Amino acid sequence: DARAPLAEGCVGALEVRGPNVAEATVDGESIRLDGWVPTGDLAFLADGRVVPCGRTKDVLFQLGRTLHATDVEAVAQGVDGIRAAIACAAGCPDGERAVLFVVPRTSWRTARSAIDEARRRVQAETGLALDAVVPLTAAEVPRTSSGKVRRAALGERFAAGEFSARVRELDQAAAVGGG
Repeated sequence: DARAPLAEGCVGALEVRGPNVAEATVDGESIRLDGWVPTGDLAFLADGRVVPCGRTKDVLFQLGRTLHATDVEAVAQGVDGIRAAIACAAGCPDGERAVLFVVPRTSWRTARSAIDEARRRVQAETGLALDAVVPLTAAEVPRTSSGKVRRAALGERFAAGEFSARVRELDQAAAVGGG
């Protein structure tokens, strides 16, 4: 059964039900007839306690594999010179792209070796072939009012071509520098 409870330690989609759970969404959509409401969160059980560990939308698919964005980000953030990383899938007109956004500790123009290393490590440790690595400043990372990164917004901006010139400049610098 696709909706059967999972064993302890297995990650799955978190659903809730109970007297304090709404019967309909703000849009007026009804909740499933069995009363369970999908939260959009991923979670697992540890010692009988629910441990949230991500969002169902924050995954990347490549060659039949499912990769959690947070796992990809952790690899990139382990690179010296990278302050933060955001992984997402960008729905482009000609197909989906695996994109890694990085916030280097210095100007992205001077942090090319760290950016290149982040790409190499992500490929080596996760098997994810990135279609693009986009350097950002911390101020360019969109966030919700509660401070969560808005991965989908970054993916939409990438798909709209907002970062094309930056990616081209980084690629040209790598070609000239042999990186």
